[in-house]
Amino acid sequence: MAYRWPAPIALIGGSLGVAALFTALAMMLPPVVPASSIANAASAPAPAHPHPAPAAATAPVVKPSGPYGFEPIQYGVFQSQLTREAHALHLTLVAPQSSYPNTSLLDSYIEGPLLMLHYNNMLVIESSQPIPSTYRPLSSTAVTLSNGITADWVWSPGGGGPQYRLQFQEQQTYVRLQLYSPQVPGTLSAAEHVAEQFATLG
Repeated sequence: MAYRWPAPIALIGGSLGVAALFTALAMMLPPVVPASSIANAASAPAPAHPHPAPAAATAPVVKPSGPYGFEPIQYGVFQSQLTREAHALHLTLVAPQSSYPNTSLLDSYIEGPLLMLHYNNMLVIESSQPIPSTYRPLSSTAVTLSNGITADWVWSPGGGGPQYRLQFQEQQTYVRLQLYSPQVPGTLSAAEHVAEQFATLG
């Protein structure tokens, strides 16, 4: 017949067994990190990123390449055509090298003794002889351009009503210039600025 321990003694024996179990587990587990070490780890600076983020791209600043905010005019596909037409009229081909932004030559053709150059914002007429007027000018005013060339503002009637046209001579070629507004400023000084950009094209 098995002997039964009294209840208080059995309870004490069970408690001692549990305590022994916890003591064995404590010896097997790693030691607890001190609180001061945790605080130091939390306050340590984060390691530098091995690949720094690229700087934000900025759009290049486009600056005007000439006076008055003018940009160069590209004659590429018209170059050979203009050369042939000028040779046929025995004149030195001149044209504005720069003008208001987005200025482009749309067409050129010979009309009698005249070479007609149609731009998207102006008309240029050239000739080896003084350019005749279809209508009798109502008035004429002489001016001197900043490059020293003498020019004349001619106020004459036309299909669209009286308009100013600037006439001058460049490299022995007679030129008549008329700007179209509102594509470009319709002031007299605006046309004079364009006239100052004329040079031999060849």
